[in-house]
Parts: sequence; C-alpha cells; structure tokens
Amino acid sequence: MLVPVQGGVENLQKRNRQIQMQEAGLRTVKLPSIYIFNVSRREFRNRIGAGKNYTIPACQPGEEYSEALEIPNLVLSEIDLADGGNNMGVIMNPGLNGVVEIGGEERMVIGIANDIIGTNSTSPALGLYTTSLEWWGVFATLNKTPTKAELDQARSKLQQRMELVYATGAELVQAGKNVPMIDRPLYNEAAEILGRKPFWGTLEHTRAQCPECHEDIIGGATFCKHCQQAIDPASVAARAKKRAKEAEKLLKEEEAAG
Repeated sequence: MLVPVQGGVENLQKRNRQIQMQEAGLRTVKLPSIYIFNVSRREFRNRIGAGKNYTIPACQPGEEYSEALEIPNLVLSEIDLADGGNNMGVIMNPGLNGVVEIGGEERMVIGIANDIIGTNSTSPALGLYTTSLEWWGVFATLNKTPTKAELDQARSKLQQRMELVYATGAELVQAGKNVPMIDRPLYNEAAEILGRKPFWGTLEHTRAQCPECHEDIIGGATFCKHCQQAIDPASVAARAKKRAKEAEKLLKEEEAAG
C-alpha cells in the first residue's frame, strides 16, 4: 500500500522558497563580486561550481582578456538532508578558497571560483592533461578590471603550458611516433599560439605583421618566432613607451650639447 508523504508538493515548493528567500536576503548585503577572466582563445563551458554550470568566455582577437564571468562572493546551494522527510538544506559556499572557523576549529574551504577553474582539481599542476584552467590563462580576482600583474601571470602560465605541449609534440614527431588524429589539434594549437609552424597538415590562419620586426606572423599570435619578442598588446605598449622615453632623453642630450 502506498503511503503519501506528508505535505507532498507543498513541501517541495516550501523547500524551493527557502533557498530563494535566502538568496534574496543575500542580495540586500553589499558584498564584492568575484571576476573570472581568460587570456586564451578558448571558451570553457559547463564548468561546475556549487551544482551550477558556468561558461568562461574566450579572449577575442585584439583584446587583452575576455569578458568577465561574474559570480557572487557567497553562493547558496541545496543539499538533500536524507532525513526521510523529503527535506532539503541550504549551504553557503565562499567565492574564493580560504580558511574559516567552524566550532572553534579552522577549516580550509574551497571557493566556487576555484572549483570552476579547477585549482583544487585532481590534476591541478602543470602538465599535458592538467585539469586546472590556470594553465590556460584563466584566473579569478576581486578586481573588476584585471591588473597588469594578474594578466602577466596568466599569460606566463598559458605560455608555460603551450611550451610543454609544443615540446611534447616535437618529440613525438622527431621520434616518428604515430600520433592519433584526435590528439593532433592539441599540438597544432600550441604551435599556433606560440607563432610556430603546425606539426601536421595546414591550418587556415589570418596573417599579420609583427609590430616589432614586421615579419610575417600568424594573426593573434602572442609571441614572434622571428625576433623572439612577446607581442601581446601590453608588452608592445610597454616597449613603445620605453623607446619613447629613450628618444626623448636622447633629444634633450643633443639639444644640450648643441
């Protein structure tokens, strides 16, 4: 004989209202947001944090970084209490990794942004198949506009991984290994990002000129294979500013000497 659960649909609706009311309460408190940025050309979809799906936009050609994925500093999610009464509970998740005091004990908590990026994943270290998007140039910050230091660090991590992937591809080609077709785009992508010749086949690329040596390069490349200079917008602008100062100093010296 079937026994109806007390409350039925009414209880289910009550649970839904409970988390909605708490989320509404949080919106009345002014808390800083967390911003996730990306300096690579890849878009990352369905990155899960606190049971929700998120999409990290790609960095568009000509831009220094992507549009921000903005998340709250505190994120609520539901859990099944498994109390036999068909009840759900609500837990509060922090936006970033940190240490909290619970019952007089300090505990390390994983932030939603860190969960989305994968900094605490099973394989977060630099590697060919790392599960942390930090090595793809993705990072989280409290700054609505990322700082130069944050962007430099993100680009450095992206380049480190691309160098690793490229070196692995070069070793496989040199050893005459049969690389599966499904793996080849990964190595060709590293070559493209580093401004080098692809390992297999031909890739359709827009062409451009290096802003430093004016040699032919792949459009969107952040490193020139000819002059060995970083050619992302920030690096080019910094060198141009330095040259302008040196030229101004030289002109003043010539005027003083004349």
